[in-house]
Amino acid sequence: MSQSLSIPIQIQCMDEIFDTTKLAYEIFGDFISKCNGTRPDISRTNEIFRIIHTLKALTKWLNMENPTRFFSYIEDVLFMVREDKIEPCENLKQWFITANKDFTLFYEMIKAEAGIEDLMKFSFTLDRYSKANMADNTKCLNNMRVLYVEDDPAIQAPLAKFLSRRVKELILASDGLEGLDKFQQYLPDVIITDINMPRMHGFKMAGEIRKIAPNIPIIVTSAHNEKPFQYQANLFEINGYLVKPFDFEDLEMELVYSYL
Repeated sequence: MSQSLSIPIQIQCMDEIFDTTKLAYEIFGDFISKCNGTRPDISRTNEIFRIIHTLKALTKWLNMENPTRFFSYIEDVLFMVREDKIEPCENLKQWFITANKDFTLFYEMIKAEAGIEDLMKFSFTLDRYSKANMADNTKCLNNMRVLYVEDDPAIQAPLAKFLSRRVKELILASDGLEGLDKFQQYLPDVIITDINMPRMHGFKMAGEIRKIAPNIPIIVTSAHNEKPFQYQANLFEINGYLVKPFDFEDLEMELVYSYL
């Protein structure tokens, strides 16, 4: 994508990234210094949210995958802070401090006038699924009704046991057709599904459910990570895609993100 941009447009966009990064770095530092276990000022939260959103859009436009993901992480948490979906706590402050350390590295590259190629290669160490990321927010699982569709009993049983201890209600189905029927019967909040199943494919089920409930979060768990499957996941607007085998804690975090 970036290779097709003309040089003047690249330079103009990079100048905007320089200016926006400097402003975001200064405001983010001030925001963190005042995040002391209490809910941050909403106007300040909105201000940094808008700037981080702008940075995400700029880096995405220039095909900077790692910076785009990083700013998306910050944007997600700021959104939850703004919407009062996250409990102010010391762990939240530590998450922001960790994020700011990575942001500092990016800012130092900006100050050194790094080129677009260097910024595209830059990799952040921030882990979206760290426990500090979503500390104290798994409490939303207690209000969640989850439909879990999986045809392999050896896979379904241990994950069902894990989920049943965390969510309000767990509904099980062994194929896509049964999953569609259980969805219409129980109207769950979130759906977790395998892809390859008898009678009805997971994506086919997702498509049928989308006709009834376009905005319901759907998380796919699959052994397939090939591009055709990823393309289909995008086509059906799948909210989360976990490749088997995966840590149950990763699924827990996906549930929290999707639900919030």
